[in-house]
Order: sequence, then structure tokens, then C-alpha cells
Amino acid sequence: ALQGGLVVAFERQHRFWLYPEEPPFAAPPAPFPAPKAIVALPANSGVESLVTLPGSRLLAIAEGDEDVGDEIPGWLWQDERWHPLAWTRVRPYRPTDATALPGGGVMVLERRFSLAGGPGARLSFVQAEEIVPGARLFGTPVAELKLPQSVDNFEGVAARLAPDGSTLLYLLSDDNRSELQRTLLLQFRWRP
Repeated sequence: ALQGGLVVAFERQHRFWLYPEEPPFAAPPAPFPAPKAIVALPANSGVESLVTLPGSRLLAIAEGDEDVGDEIPGWLWQDERWHPLAWTRVRPYRPTDATALPGGGVMVLERRFSLAGGPGARLSFVQAEEIVPGARLFGTPVAELKLPQSVDNFEGVAARLAPDGSTLLYLLSDDNRSELQRTLLLQFRWRP
């Protein structure tokens, strides 16, 4: 959420929309300026990670194409314009969401899938001071989920402050309306 509303990214026809803040979704959205380079992203590999940062900034990271290099395009909305940056990919993971943390910084959710290894996910932490125009972001891994743990197609992450001062992280999976996948909501406690 930015001052004045909630910015939402869409894939396939890559675009950003701004939904009015009060009351949520009560009025039609308006186009929000998007990085020009998103039109060149593959149809199903657009911006999946979009997170609000302090100072009315936004961090946007594309999912990235499976077969393209180890840097995934990203952008930072700062000073009313988009600045390019990159997410450093650790194969076979690709970013699917990100959340701002109560104590500062960002947690990025990444996922993987292969027929041999099945689904997997990991959470990577990025320090707030690293998120600047032109940065090559590299997340410090804090957790990895893989079989036989409860893991599926994780595409959502959120964070909130717990009463004891720790951070509660929530992961959400998408079943894609498939009988082979599940919708899971997992909660973790993180003490950095």
C-alpha cells in the first residue's frame, strides 16, 4: 500500500493498477506508472514480488524466466520514478513474493519445482540499506522447505510483529485449481 491506495501488479498483460485505499476496492482502480521494461517480460514471468517500503517506495521483482541468466530484473519506485535493480538468482529458485519486515528489511519468498525433486521454497532476507537504485540484491537464506515437509506452490508471504517482539511470517500456496496441489497457509516465527 502506498499513500492513497494499494498497488497491484498483473502478469501476461504486464501492468500496475492503483486501488483506492478507503474503503478498499470500493472504486475502480487507476493505472499506476509501471517500469517500461516490464512489457518485454515473458507472459507468465512478470512482476510477482511487489512490496511497499518506507518513504513511499516500492520494490518490484519479476519472477524471471526459467532458462534465463542468474540476474532477474527488478525495480525500485523512489522519487516518483522507477530505478532498475536486479535480484541475484540462486538456481533453481525464482522469486514469487516479498514482504517488508517490522524491524526493517525485506523477506523474499522463492520457489522451485522439478519432477525429480518436487516443490520447494526458501525465504531470503535483504537488509533495508541494500535496497537502492542499481543494486544487485542477494538474499541471505533463512529457511528452506522441501519434501517431506509440508510444501507446495508457495506464492505469497506476509509478516507482522508478534507480541514477544519476534516476527511472524505467513506463507501461502496456490493450488492452481489442481487436484495435485494444495492451498496451504503456514506460520513461522523468526527471531533475527
